[in-house]
Amino acid sequence: MIERFILGVDQLSRSVGHAFAWCIVILTLGTCYEVFVRYVLNAPTAWAFDMSYLMYGAVFFMAGAYTLSRGGHVRADMFYRLWPPRVQASVELVLYLVFFFPGVTALVISGWGYGTSSMRILEVSVNSPAGVPIWPIPIEASRNGKSLRSMIATRSPGCSPSSSNPACQRATRFSTSPQV
Repeated sequence: MIERFILGVDQLSRSVGHAFAWCIVILTLGTCYEVFVRYVLNAPTAWAFDMSYLMYGAVFFMAGAYTLSRGGHVRADMFYRLWPPRVQASVELVLYLVFFFPGVTALVISGWGYGTSSMRILEVSVNSPAGVPIWPIPIEASRNGKSLRSMIATRSPGCSPSSSNPACQRATRFSTSPQV
């Protein structure tokens, strides 16, 4: 039962990560278009800044769980890579409990008032004349926070590709980083 849930969360994370990877292509094309019309045709657009700003935010939010599930986060591993997998997993667990969860909790608590105020007044972006609505952002941030917490809870750090544990095989199946 739990294995099925973990595989479902991994599949969802992978699908969302692959879907939002296309945002990078759209972001690149939109930025290239803006540079062309701004500097060659001398006709800047009103929507390009908001599009790039919000698209990058979406990529950042939605790719977090995917990157974490694939072990792609950058870490200073001059000592970490030399430790056995059990020690690596213990260190990651302690760091999540001491830094990550309290940090996310503090951000949610301190930002709750801002988010509810933004939704109540249907806030729009003041950075451009397009006035893009930004009040849905707190809703998406909340959803993605739940998704990221789920990924952390189901991740099996320190597994190697040769492990016979199904959870470890699942966790390392799509990993591109070398295992030590």
